[in-house]
Amino acid sequence: MYAAMKGYKETVKILIANKAEVNKRNRNNANALLYAYMFGHKDIVDILLQNGSDSLDKTLESCDLNQRTFLSMSIPLVTAIIHLDDDAFLQKLIDNGADVNCRAFDDNTALMVAASLNEAGAVKVLLKNNADVNLQNRYGITALINACMNGNLEIAKMLLDAGANKRIKTNEKKDALYYAKIKGKNRELIRLLE
Repeated sequence: MYAAMKGYKETVKILIANKAEVNKRNRNNANALLYAYMFGHKDIVDILLQNGSDSLDKTLESCDLNQRTFLSMSIPLVTAIIHLDDDAFLQKLIDNGADVNCRAFDDNTALMVAASLNEAGAVKVLLKNNADVNLQNRYGITALINACMNGNLEIAKMLLDAGANKRIKTNEKKDALYYAKIKGKNRELIRLLE
């Protein structure tokens, strides 16, 4: 699994040649195929599938998609947003039971991570699946505040249209407008929040 996650193609080939179990599962029931896919190693996905790995659909059906995985220390939905630009895969994770409001490290949700990484496509998928726009992480930061820190007008508009509360404050008593002015510096975004 580690070799698949890290993209070590030759190591994966050697392991398979030495009869490694391609469908071996960890405590979350994830296998090497899921790790390779989540981390964007499509060449390793192909190698695993050609060598008897369960299909992605079968793998997802049996995984606990709302627990942190041992290797990535995050939940699959967040890992996929960070490492893989594939909105269809995000939807597939959700369709197979991934909770859009599940929390990862620092209590971040997938929506917070997508907003902080300027992943508009992922934000759309998560909002379509009823992600809670007003959840806060352990620092009081929301997805809207993350979008404002980046000056991302498109994502901020999506979040506001979905009901994001622009008045929520962080633990430091700062709101989205503050971060839009100090970090984002997008005049149109600032006007939208005023």
